[in-house]
Amino acid sequence: MHYVRLPTDDIDDMTHVTIETFATATTTAAGVANSATITASTAIAGTNEFF
Repeated sequence: MHYVRLPTDDIDDMTHVTIETFATATTTAAGVANSATITASTAIAGTNEFF
């Protein structure tokens, strides 16, 4: 008795990896955008103190 690996198993694995990678990339991008926003508002707040 041996297990036959179906092509759909590979497709499933690929889909799973792609979704996880995409989610990670999205989270990272959101984090970078968030940091940029915080940096920008800090800079603006700092500038406003001088004027």
